[in-house]
Amino acid sequence: MFREIDKVLITRERIAARVRELAAEIARDMRAELESEGATIHDEGRLVIVPILTGSIVFVADLIRELPMKVSLDLVAVSSYPGESVRSKGAHLES
Repeated sequence: MFREIDKVLITRERIAARVRELAAEIARDMRAELESEGATIHDEGRLVIVPILTGSIVFVADLIRELPMKVSLDLVAVSSYPGESVRSKGAHLES
């Protein structure tokens, strides 16, 4: 534990349980949508996850590990500075 942290508000176990719940909800919703199209949850390329990189990649990695399907991952990084236009960069990965 870090010395500057007085107490943990949400435990690692509780976060992991919620990530599993979210993955199950996503899988259930995707299964229903795909079945209505005559496809299955294991058809590739149907789910694309696009996180904004700052602070989200650890969560997204945990979520992908819990999903029972192959997913595509498009990474987006956005930065904005006063007086300048917004710039974004992206990359595409598949699991």
